[in-house]
Formats: sequence, C-alpha cells, structure tokens
Amino acid sequence: MPDNHHPYLSNTDFGGAKKIVQDELDQVKKAHKKSDDQLVGLALSGGGIRSATFSLGIMQVLAKYDWMKKINYLSTVSGGGYIGSSLTWFLQDPSFGVQKDDFPFGTERPGKKDADGNQLPGGSLDKRSIVSYLRQHGNYLTPGRGINTFSFIASILRGIILNILVYIPLLILSFWFLIKQGFFGTPDLKTVNTSGAQGWLHLFGQPPLTYVLFLLGVFVLACICYSLGSFFSRDSSKISFYTVRRGFDYWMGWVLSISVCLFFIGLLPIASLLWATITNLKGSDIFGSLAILFGLLTSIRAFFKSGEKDQGGIPLGVWVSLGSLFLIFGLSLLGYKTALRIHAGSSSDFIPLLFFVFVALILGLVTNLNHLSIHRYYRDRLMETYMPEKKTDGGWDYSVEPDKVHMSEAWKNKKNPYHIINTNIVLVDSTIPKFQGRGGDNFILSPLYCGSNATGWQETKEFMENGMTLPTAMAISGAAANPNTGVGGQGMTRHRIFSLVMKFLNLRLGYWAPWPQNEICKLFKFTTPNFFNMNPFKKMNEEYSFVHLTDGGHFENLGIYELIRRRIKVIIACDGGADPDFTFSDLGNLVERVRADFGAKIVISLDVLIPKKDDTDEPETAEEGHVLGSITYANGDKGILIFLKTVYLKELPVDLISYKKLNTSFPDQSTIDQFFDENQFEAYRELGFQTGKRMIQAVTKIKETEDHEHSPILKACL
Repeated sequence: MPDNHHPYLSNTDFGGAKKIVQDELDQVKKAHKKSDDQLVGLALSGGGIRSATFSLGIMQVLAKYDWMKKINYLSTVSGGGYIGSSLTWFLQDPSFGVQKDDFPFGTERPGKKDADGNQLPGGSLDKRSIVSYLRQHGNYLTPGRGINTFSFIASILRGIILNILVYIPLLILSFWFLIKQGFFGTPDLKTVNTSGAQGWLHLFGQPPLTYVLFLLGVFVLACICYSLGSFFSRDSSKISFYTVRRGFDYWMGWVLSISVCLFFIGLLPIASLLWATITNLKGSDIFGSLAILFGLLTSIRAFFKSGEKDQGGIPLGVWVSLGSLFLIFGLSLLGYKTALRIHAGSSSDFIPLLFFVFVALILGLVTNLNHLSIHRYYRDRLMETYMPEKKTDGGWDYSVEPDKVHMSEAWKNKKNPYHIINTNIVLVDSTIPKFQGRGGDNFILSPLYCGSNATGWQETKEFMENGMTLPTAMAISGAAANPNTGVGGQGMTRHRIFSLVMKFLNLRLGYWAPWPQNEICKLFKFTTPNFFNMNPFKKMNEEYSFVHLTDGGHFENLGIYELIRRRIKVIIACDGGADPDFTFSDLGNLVERVRADFGAKIVISLDVLIPKKDDTDEPETAEEGHVLGSITYANGDKGILIFLKTVYLKELPVDLISYKKLNTSFPDQSTIDQFFDENQFEAYRELGFQTGKRMIQAVTKIKETEDHEHSPILKACL
C-alpha cells in the first residue's frame, strides 16, 4: 500500500478520517488564523442550474455584507458545484477575492445606483461582466455557435453506436456458436407448419427449455431432500442444519438464475417462428424492432413519470421492468436471427461477422469510456459556461485554460475557502452492508485529499498521477444520470434491469477513476477504463481496480455531510433542490446519515419554510426563507446550521412577482429543465439574493441578543 494512502479506520474520530481531517484542519486554521471554535462552512446543494443560480445570489449577498471572507470551507455537490467551482476558478486570478470589492460575481443587482445616482461597483451594467456572461449562457447544454441540440443528441448517439459496435457482434458470434453446436435444435418454419401440433411440440422441446425442466427437477429434488433433512435438525450434535440451509439458499439461487436465463434464450426461436406464423413473414426483424421500440418508449415514459406527483395507476417499477426487458429481448432476438442467417448461408457470409468481431475487440480494448460517454460533452459545456476566460477586449469567453487547473493546485491562495467537491462512489455490490444498502459512499475531491470511507484517502497530488482537474471534478459531482444510482441512494435508476440497459447503451454521466489504494493509480495515464474491464456485468464492489464516481447527490444532496464530519461550528447551507411538496427529503437523509456515521444530532424546525395561503388571491408564501438549527457533535461540541431554502416570500421585487405569476411552479421548477433563459436565471439569482439578505439581517439581530442560545457561537464565528 502506498505511503500516501490513508485507510479507513472505523475506531477513530471524524468518521474514520482522523488523520486526513486533522491535517486539513490544521492547514485551514493556520491560513485563516482561526481556532476550532470559529470555523464556518458554506454548503451549496444539488439541483442543477437552478441550485447554481440560487446559490450565486446567496454568495453575492454574503460578499456584500462581508460574510464571504469569514467562510473557511466551501462544500459543494452537483448543481451547487457549478457555481462553487466557478468561484474557485476565478479565485485562481489574484485580482479576485472574497472581499466586497473584489468578489468576482459582484454584490449588487446590475444597474443599481447609490444615493448620488452613480452605478455601484458590484452592479455594473457592463455586459461583459461575469454574471452577464453566466446569465446569457443559461442554456449551457446547447450554447450555440455550432453546438446545438443536435450536438447533444450526437454525443448520446456516439456512445450508443460505439457500444453496439462492441457488444452486438460479440452477441451475434455467441448465438452463432450456440446454433452451430446444436444448442437450439429448432426446426424451421416449414417443418412446424407441415407437422402441425407435433412440430410445435418439438419446438417447445428444444434443448434450452429441456435444460430448464432439468434444473427445475433438480430444484424440486433439492426441496424434497431439504424437507427430509429437516428431521435431523432436532439433534444439533449430529449435523449443523444451518450449513444445510445456507447451502440450499446459495446453490438453489444459482439454479433458478440459470433457469431464467435459459428460458429467456429458449424463447427466442419460439418468438421468431410464432411471429412468422401469425404474419406470414419469413423473419422476425419487425418483431424485434417493435420490441426495442416498445422498450425505449416505456423506459422514457418511466423516466419522465418519475418526476411527477401523479405516476399513473401502474407502479413505476412495472414500467421500468417492462421497458428494460422488452429492449433486451428485442436486441437479443435480432442478434439471434442474424446469427441464424449467417449459419444458414455460405461460409463467405461468416467473413463480415469476423470483421466486425475484430473491430469490436479493438474498440473494446483501446476506447476510453470517460471520453466516449455523455460525461465528456457535459463536462466541456459546464467548463465553457462556468469557467470563462477574460479576453483582450475585456469580455469573457470559453477557454481550455481551466482544464490546466488540477485539484491539487486549486487552493493557491490559502486565505480563500477550502473547496470540497462531493461525489458518490457506486458500491451496489459491496460486501459491506452499509455501502451496499446506500448504493455507495461519499467520495471527496479536494486540494489535499481524495477518497472515501470505503476506499481510504490518497493525497490529491498522487491520485490519478495528479490528473484530476477542477472542471472534471465539477462535472463528476453533477453526474445525475447514471446506472445503479439515485438521489440519496434511492430512485428508478437503482433498478437493476434498467441499470443494465443504461450500461449497454452507455447512458451515463459518471466517471471511471482508479481505486485510491490501487497500484493502477500510478499507471492511470497508460491504463484506460475500456469496454472489457468495465463490462456491464462486472460487480461494483471493493474488488474493482477502478471506481465509478457519480453525482454527490446520490449519497447526500446538500453538501453538508463532510462539514459535519469536520465539526464545523457554523454551517450555512443553501438548499436549491426541487421540493414542490416540501418533504425536505434531502435534509432528512442528511440527518439520518450524520447521526449514524458521526454520532451528530441535528435539531431544526421547518414550519416557517412551508408556504401557506392567506386571505388574498396571491400565491402561497413562506414566513421566512431560512431557519436556524442546532448541531450536537459526538464529543459534545455545539454547532449551528443556518438552512436556506428556495421558497417564495412576501415583498419580493416586482420582477420576481411577475415571473411567479407567469410560472406558477417557481421556485421549484423541475430539475429536468436545464435550459434557463435570462428571465429564469435572474429570477433564481435574485431570489437567492433576497433570501440571503433576510437571513443576514435576522442572524445579525440574534448576534446582538445577549440571552439567545446561538449568540455566543455566532459572535465568535460571524
């Protein structure tokens, strides 16, 4: 194990990360000249561009009232990472800082003037300003200038087509081999028609289905033997019946799994001939195509229905299962029919298959999945939008310069906040029940260390041979669409069959990185995560040489988890996630996990955040956009959680009132909407600004109140 790797030690403080957290805290406290009792953290939640824009407004008002310079830690996840990483990028320039006068995003609404009519520095109307650039690029996935909707579609199809070119030839070759070995033994359509019932009986008696009957016979026999063996369970001195039970559970599980696979394969010739009999067609290509189409449509329906309150009468899981199974069956049927044609043809018909298999092997070995999937398109668009470079004419435009900023170098000016980018490591097949149940673990990418409890931690300058860049880390943290994942470890994409389909079609935003303690870290530049060492059937557990990193919201969507681990005294948390029903599920998930992992208890009342109807015809409004909660850490220390939420408030600026009337779902518009126009961008930015302003005014009053329970901590930290 390399010297710079720090394994997870469950019996130590800080959730097993004592060594790396203490090292990190020592450097932060020294740079910011603060003690343990004065540390402040800012957490920016997931929620796509909505959360990024809401958080932008909050950071602007924090800078205006000189609170940003008091922030020691910046912890971001998913959409909050867009703007958090943007700040880290701009702070690479020594002319920017976190003071009121040098904050890169300004501190005022554009066009706002002082009492003498002069434009305030933080609100310049200069269209070349950074905020203007961000506002004009709210549709970051299709920014124009040659990159449009078809570009986005092309990047998706690129991954699908390459996957087809790798897996389908191998699938056809496998079916061809089985046919050649007489595995199916299926009569042709003519034999079935002329033989009548006898032909169809022979068809259903083909080898795969015969094997299924044999295995089911084995299963029945095992059940009988198990029943007879239970007689001896009364005398534990003669036999350990627990061993028998466990053996039955293990081996009979395999018997049933293999039976299902053989039955699925045995259905292919039956479906092919049955379709041909019904339609008088000579092939089943149309049936296979229809099955694929139905699978795609039902999967898409399930995807969109997952974001709606009314999901219909049929459970969503049923649609997911149907869509995925039909898609797999349709592809398998077309593969089987193609193999059957090659087998029935001349020897020369086999040559094209060999050619495609050769191409598949080459592509499968040399292709880097990190560059092939949608991840790269997504990463590049985020970098171009949130990390622009100043041009000679004074304006801002996209650049490749941010890709030269490695995470190990992202904290150049140590007086700025220490940035922790939260991601999720996928561990659905982990041998550790906690990680398996959650589907993963929180994996951090930060200037000093990268890693998680599941993997241990490694110095960032050594991880991936110092190859992790700021734009890549930002994109990984926002990789929302990915197989075997879901917000807080829950959701449709945790469905096993649906995840398998997503893997085969390469529909993922996640990123493959080397396991921190593995020697492959030293060879990452020369060892690519290709189709074969990352195949769809490989288990996602601790035995992987690579880790699959996805959206940090798949573990904890508020970005607070790592700040609780570090026992930060004051945590300012911006919740920009969509929550139209005000279930506060992200906060509930956080409270449970920090209690279980760190022994920390959070007590908070959320009533004032829930909008209520008054006697007028105006939209529902909340009393406040923020609440204060108390944190009790495992060692008895106290902390404060200042929780801000995207809620509609009274007495907002007229443009927000107008936007709300035109868009009734504001400020909880669907996260699927990642194409903001200028009005939508400004609405969320200004809501964040107004929410943050009211929070600062309220907290300032509490600070000045001598007998308030939170006064001592707030005075010491803020």
